[in-house]
Amino acid sequence: MTFPRLPASENELIDALAVCLDAMAIGSDLETCLGMYPTLAEDLRPLLQTAQTAQIASPLPVPIEAMNRSRTRLLGRAAEYRTAPRSRAGVFAWLTRTPRFAVSSLVTIMVLFAGLFTINSLAARALPGDAFYPLKLSIENATMGLTPGSPAQQALEQVYRERRIDEVRALLIAGREETITFEGVFAARELLSGVAPERLLVSDIYVLNTINTTTIGELEIGMLIQVVGRTRADGYVEATVLRPRAFAFVGLVESITSDAWRVDGRAVGIRAETQIDAGVELGSKVMVLAEFDDEATLFARAILLTAPAEDTPTEPQPTPTVPNPSETTSTPTSPTPTPTASPTSTPTSTVPLPSSTPLPPATEEASPSATPSASPQPSDDPTATSEPEPTASPAPTLEPTDDDNDNENENDNDNDNDNDNENENENDNEDENDNENEDDNENDG
Repeated sequence: MTFPRLPASENELIDALAVCLDAMAIGSDLETCLGMYPTLAEDLRPLLQTAQTAQIASPLPVPIEAMNRSRTRLLGRAAEYRTAPRSRAGVFAWLTRTPRFAVSSLVTIMVLFAGLFTINSLAARALPGDAFYPLKLSIENATMGLTPGSPAQQALEQVYRERRIDEVRALLIAGREETITFEGVFAARELLSGVAPERLLVSDIYVLNTINTTTIGELEIGMLIQVVGRTRADGYVEATVLRPRAFAFVGLVESITSDAWRVDGRAVGIRAETQIDAGVELGSKVMVLAEFDDEATLFARAILLTAPAEDTPTEPQPTPTVPNPSETTSTPTSPTPTPTASPTSTPTSTVPLPSSTPLPPATEEASPSATPSASPQPSDDPTATSEPEPTASPAPTLEPTDDDNDNENENDNDNDNDNDNENENENDNEDENDNENEDDNENDG
């Protein structure tokens, strides 16, 4: 007996049914599962309700050989269905075209799905070291492959991550020693002595980091890290491998290239699937949701804008500190007036030196022998001698701008003029004396 081919649209129904069965096995309710596939909700509801009824009505376990045979037949049927041409008819339109096999085929499908649901239920309760545990992981991986890159996949990742932690807790409570792998948030670190140098708290599970533990990359508080190790009867997990898996941090965008950014001093790789908010530029404040590969290389899963470049923290505020250097430059100006006072005092001491030369009046003592009558005659000559008075022309030498130089030059010029006048007076007196002597000689002759 040959079975009719299902339309291609039923492939979506089968995939959706597998995801919903797995979700219900870990505690999801019917409406939540139907909300994941709103376009198939009408077709999924009776199937899921039948599967729930079959699980409750069949408490006896199904033999392993029978379940494997059913699973093999179902996979073979699914392979045939995927090669069928796409049809515009309804999901179960083939049942109306072949009424003889409608009821029997539907019952067969229900039984197969019920068997798979039972297997999934048994595998869901398996722990590391149990016979069904590899099957449990295979079902999870197959379910993850049905929704690559979708929000449903991310939700399943979180569900499976919590499931691994629950498995480790169950092993520790039972005191079983098994090889385990789980991911959790690195919450605290405590230094110890002895073989284990430190104890880590990873999602409320104590992990011993011993001298035999291999740590890939750098671990920081708040990171999501992966722990590969073995449970112990004393309630600890002895780690063999520790590596970072995911990290979220906030910082400023320091550089941008096509394949790598630098944010808050960290180099972050950029992939084609990296989600980047619009408006992110140099200087923007962003939150980076990053993940690590097996070599602990950091890649951005999303870069979310929290503040644009102009509204970023107080980067422009340090600019008011620029006037500080000007204040420092003003300080040297204060000592500058002090040297001006010191040189002015020194040239003033030179002023009394020329003034102390009152020698010309002493020469006038030699003129008492002259008669008063002869004194008016040479008076004409001194008028002529007044011509050298323009010697005050050195006054233009005041070109130096410093007040001290001006004062010194004026003092020097005054002294020179005084000396010139004194010398002229001496010469006049000598001329008068000579004239008087000549007159005396003429009179004597």
